[in-house]
Amino acid sequence: MYSAESILYLENRIGFGQMEIAVPVDPTLRDGTSGRELPFFHRLAILRNIYATVEESLISEPDFNDHLWQMRKDAAAHVLTSIFKLHKDYIPTADYSYLLLERPELFDDAMGYTLATSAIEQMMSTNRKGIEERNAKLAVDKLRMELEGVKDAYGNVQMNGIKREQFYAIRKATDIIFPYRLTIENQPW
Repeated sequence: MYSAESILYLENRIGFGQMEIAVPVDPTLRDGTSGRELPFFHRLAILRNIYATVEESLISEPDFNDHLWQMRKDAAAHVLTSIFKLHKDYIPTADYSYLLLERPELFDDAMGYTLATSAIEQMMSTNRKGIEERNAKLAVDKLRMELEGVKDAYGNVQMNGIKREQFYAIRKATDIIFPYRLTIENQPW
């Protein structure tokens, strides 16, 4: 369990960056409270690409800003569920808000990679017409490699994908919050 204030604090940690696009973007969306921006996590996760791949009904200023807010909310929900609710030591009645407020840096990488994954998946599934659609269709295999990574014929990882980075960021935060405890059972012979 976590408070609405702590979830909002987590949502605002990662900014979308300072790139200029056709519509004004809310300054609170551009800047993150951590000082880190989305392009840090992946070079394709930039405002211009996100704007070029949203539905045409979302290209006005208020709708696009709402879309970016929703991306942040979805990323925060995914991160919190992955770290807390899916862990065996999670206690539903305990309040974990203090972790979100006192140690927010634990969640920065997980939030950033989750937002970057969302942006790239949006590029792959765009339904915009014109050059964006053509480029997305031509680059689906390359975008899939960016997401999933590359393995050789023997299953060895040749290139990490962003989803692997996301997995390790979530795992790192989980290991810090819920450290592994070794249990030894004493059985009489």
